[in-house]
Amino acid sequence: MAVQVPVSPDVLQWAVERSGKDFETLVHAFRNLPHWLSGDTYPTFPQLEKFAAATYVPLGRLFVEVPPEEKLPISDFRRIGGAADRDPSANLLDTIDLCRARQDWYRDYMERVAAEPLPFVSALASNVPAEDAAARMRQDLGLGPFTRPRASTWDLAFSSLVDSVETLGVLVMVSGVVGANTRRKLDPAEFRGFTLSDPYAPLIFVNGADSRAATIFTLIHELGHVYLGESGVSKPDHSVMTENEHERWCNSVAAAFLMPAGVIRQEYRPVSPGTPSFSKELDRLAFFFKVSALAVLMRLKETRIVEFADFSEQFELELARAKAASESRPDRSGGNFYNTEGRRVSKRFARAIIGDTVGGDTAHRDAFRLLGIKTTSTFNELGSRMGVA
Repeated sequence: MAVQVPVSPDVLQWAVERSGKDFETLVHAFRNLPHWLSGDTYPTFPQLEKFAAATYVPLGRLFVEVPPEEKLPISDFRRIGGAADRDPSANLLDTIDLCRARQDWYRDYMERVAAEPLPFVSALASNVPAEDAAARMRQDLGLGPFTRPRASTWDLAFSSLVDSVETLGVLVMVSGVVGANTRRKLDPAEFRGFTLSDPYAPLIFVNGADSRAATIFTLIHELGHVYLGESGVSKPDHSVMTENEHERWCNSVAAAFLMPAGVIRQEYRPVSPGTPSFSKELDRLAFFFKVSALAVLMRLKETRIVEFADFSEQFELELARAKAASESRPDRSGGNFYNTEGRRVSKRFARAIIGDTVGGDTAHRDAFRLLGIKTTSTFNELGSRMGVA
């Protein structure tokens, strides 16, 4: 008879909840799981190894007596007044850990090539007016005050902005899954992005599972955190009011960056609020600026371009439309691996680590691990696509 391993049912329950997986799915894989959780029986060591892998928990953590208390390794900017803290998911924690490992490598690389600290990191403070901060950021990115995303599609507009931010020196990683594991999807309801600030290797992660309008706003929002010189997890959301002053500032800066006051004032075609025509005008401006209709609504109010008799009613209407659109949005996952890999790990990072590996200064196993690839042929093809190998 196989030897059973006495582990705490509370710890096993913690692992189940932390994984974010449906309980029935886990029971299908481990038919004795209900008995393990009740303490009637224990798993064998091989079963425990498989359970740890299935729940994304390091095996050693399953041998503690009480569930570990996990905290975010960076600041949490998502707090809402009166709301209870939410434990971070395994997917979020593992994504942050992977990005920190990539950032550590890139920082060492930048120091080896004698790079200078980037002047825009920590260049601003939250008492700088949002319009002034947005103007500074647009200038640094080489965008004039009246430049908007001119691409014909949301994806092209987003890619153009990502390339501009990377040219500035920021690592921008966009993915809707943990690493390269397509079974571990990230949840926009938990977070939309995070920033790992560093004078040599600032990093922005954008949750690619979100809508394209949201990812565009999140990218510039997180860039605001880079200019403040702070690291943290964000969830830019026009439907709630965060208690974090810096988060509100980054929201305002992103809105001013993407919808300059002078441009939106010039482009807005006056329509009576509360009518179907007004919602259509919001949609038109949303496509023009490549943001959400809700973001346009907030900007029109913030700049006092439109005076609302009952803003809350209009807000609830647009919020309902946004939620309906979100529920019907198709899944954007998948696509050609080589076309998405550069965006997932950052083109700037990929080119640096591939070139350094080809040059003999980084081991292939380290490059494979950080890039999320397994074979030399994939590495060589990716290098060729990146113009490196």
